[in-house]
Amino acid sequence: MFVSRVAVLGLIAVSLALPAAAREPVRLAPLGKWNLHYAENSCQLMRQFGDAAKPLSLVIERVNIGSGFSLLVIGGPLRARVGYGTPTVAFTPLPADPTFVGAGTIAETVSKKETALFWSVLRLVPAVNLTTMPKASERPVRDLAVEAEAEALEKANAASVTGLDISEPGGRRFFLTTGALDKAFLLMRECGRAKLADAGVDLAVHDRIVRPAFAKQSLALLFRDSDYPSPAVFERSESVVTARLNIGADGTVTRCTSLTRFKDPSFAKVVCRNLSKARFLPAELVDGTAVPDMVVTSVRFVMPD
Repeated sequence: MFVSRVAVLGLIAVSLALPAAAREPVRLAPLGKWNLHYAENSCQLMRQFGDAAKPLSLVIERVNIGSGFSLLVIGGPLRARVGYGTPTVAFTPLPADPTFVGAGTIAETVSKKETALFWSVLRLVPAVNLTTMPKASERPVRDLAVEAEAEALEKANAASVTGLDISEPGGRRFFLTTGALDKAFLLMRECGRAKLADAGVDLAVHDRIVRPAFAKQSLALLFRDSDYPSPAVFERSESVVTARLNIGADGTVTRCTSLTRFKDPSFAKVVCRNLSKARFLPAELVDGTAVPDMVVTSVRFVMPD
């Protein structure tokens, strides 16, 4: 399965460097075991930490096996406010590689107005280990050996993790003592395969694809400024919409599913309407047989300055 990203109306660049912080982190112990949730379009690992009367909730979510994952922490002792700096997270004791150290965003819950810190794309495997496309213009070739190595490395790195070091703007730090994550990530991988099957993917065929489906032209060309939803323009609202495309053996999009929550659904409607027009080189087995596949892509809507 090939994961691509589409930039619409601009990109926001962020620094992934973890800022120096002199303060010692406040250590938060787990309040219970991991809870694996089979969400509608993803797999979620959930756990609470700290004070049982006011716990901090941690949610690790993955849409596809082998892809990056998002991380969300809510409530507890968090105090950061929207618009005031950038929170960071690091998996201790993994090295300070940009892959393992993420710059996030600050939000708040609708109901209780609790602070929420969110990181959209994190990995436990350096990006170089997942590269199977030498040049941007070339069709990717799926290297099953590389995938196996990446899976083994993720498992090894997950097993070495002792906790998450979270820094709020201003130097406040919290250390979530998660312990090793290998068993938890294995459960999430098994969930991911089950979700693929639920989405109409033949796992026996998917496991043998060597050339994933590949767009015949840049997916960004399917979007124009006029596609920005009118109410969102008025409100200067922005969004990142992740969509899953089922690709038939003839290279057409047979189904588009929005995987993004929270934002105005008009964004998702535009994304699936436009991406459904895309045409792909179909996925192929080693003998050249064309087979169905799935592509996950993200579209970023950003208002100009």
